[in-house]
Amino acid sequence: MTDLTQWATLVAEELGLDAQAATDPAIKELLDLTREVAHNVTRPAGPITTFLIGLAVGQAGGNNDMVKALVEKINALVPQEQ
Repeated sequence: MTDLTQWATLVAEELGLDAQAATDPAIKELLDLTREVAHNVTRPAGPITTFLIGLAVGQAGGNNDMVKALVEKINALVPQEQ
C-alpha cells in the first residue's frame, strides 16, 4: 500500500466515508485532472477544482460514477498545451 493510499484511507475513515472510496479508480482520474488544471490553468486551480467536484458530488448525493462524469466534463474546459 502506498503512502497516498494509506493517507486517503485514513482521511476517508476520519470523515465517516467508506474506506474503499479512497482506492476507487476515480481517484486516479481526479489526480490526473488536478495535474492538468494545475499545469494548464494555474497551480491553485488544481486542488480547488477537485474540491468543487467533490462538493458537487456530495450535494447531489452522487457516487464515483458521477465523479468520473464530472471529471470528463471539467477536463473538456481545461486549455490544452500548445
